[in-house]
Amino acid sequence: MKPFVIDENCFDIEYNKLLTEINIFDFSKVNTLVSGFEQIGSNVPSAINSIHDTCEYFCNSFVCLKYAHKNLPYTNNLEKNYYWVFYYHNITLHFLHTIHDLMYILIRELTHSYEVKLELGFKRELVGKLKASDNETFKKLGNILNKNSPIRTVKYRDEYTHNITPYRLNSHPEKDEHGIAFFKANKPMINDIEEAIKDIESDLEKLQKKAKHIKTALTIL
Repeated sequence: MKPFVIDENCFDIEYNKLLTEINIFDFSKVNTLVSGFEQIGSNVPSAINSIHDTCEYFCNSFVCLKYAHKNLPYTNNLEKNYYWVFYYHNITLHFLHTIHDLMYILIRELTHSYEVKLELGFKRELVGKLKASDNETFKKLGNILNKNSPIRTVKYRDEYTHNITPYRLNSHPEKDEHGIAFFKANKPMINDIEEAIKDIESDLEKLQKKAKHIKTALTIL
């Protein structure tokens, strides 16, 4: 398998463009959060910095995914090139959903909802706690978190492990014209990859809306 190679100028342009477009996820610019930085033991700075780092990882992966897909028609070995499409699709989704998780973790820290343990189902539990609160801002945050969640990209992920469905082998072998058994790769058509990219863009737009509403609510926290 050959290493993945991307044109440096193309990468720099697309990466910086995308990172600028998703600047809404930079919560360090919310003035009301500055006090959280000075609190002893506060995890607010860690959550904010983690969101920023994950945005950079996401941009890197998404740019590479689009580049790998764009160059599929120009290679004589589609099978190897598909590896990079699936590789970057996998990690792009991972970082997209991590950004979503981290926004919940940030709100958990800001509202001191430490009884909500960071385990399976914590997002649902946090939303329920906030919506049941007597604090109007907390209620608003609960309603905001409960909306604009990624939906279209969930279909690519396993419910329990959050991993992408394996693409290399089907679960059942097939036989060729000589009766020799073989496993057929689960390679999608290029149109399927285009749909997957559009699904990521759609869910990214939803998360941007959620981040914008969170920032608005935090100005009165």
